[in-house]
Amino acid sequence: MAKSLTDDVMVLVIENVIPMLSDLSSVCARQGAGILLSLLVQGLAVELVPYAPFLVVPLLKCMSDPDGSVRQTVTHSFAALVPLLPLSRGASLPGGLSERLSSSAEDGQFLEQLLDNTQIDDFKLNIDLSVELRRYQQEGINWLAFLRRFKLHGILCDGMGLGKTLQASAIVACH
Repeated sequence: MAKSLTDDVMVLVIENVIPMLSDLSSVCARQGAGILLSLLVQGLAVELVPYAPFLVVPLLKCMSDPDGSVRQTVTHSFAALVPLLPLSRGASLPGGLSERLSSSAEDGQFLEQLLDNTQIDDFKLNIDLSVELRRYQQEGINWLAFLRRFKLHGILCDGMGLGKTLQASAIVACH
């Protein structure tokens, strides 16, 4: 049914199922929502391109859910949807979704920055470093600040001796 009525089904999912993911009073609601989204992601795959931006951020927020089964289902759905995000850029709002359901400005900014780290604003250090940062070091600090802001985990990696310790220490000193 979801394949033949994708727009109608996805409007209902976004309006009714996505809010269930954040219902901390009911683990059953979160589990059911996670399983339903997992089945839709598996079944619809590429047909979810226009809907990926509506799903990714709520799924990401659930990846640290206290319930292991919720974490597992949303993590797999998130992993399957992230590759669809670049395809969804510039896509028009899917039929049936009102403007009030479109991603918030913060969610949209988050997705842009996640896909293209050059869109991340320079993080202003509130400490005085005795060295001048190179551009790539500032970008590393920006990335670490982005990860912290959204409670994500990540790493810096580059060749040896390019300042990862300086970047990580600067971020730790600022918080």
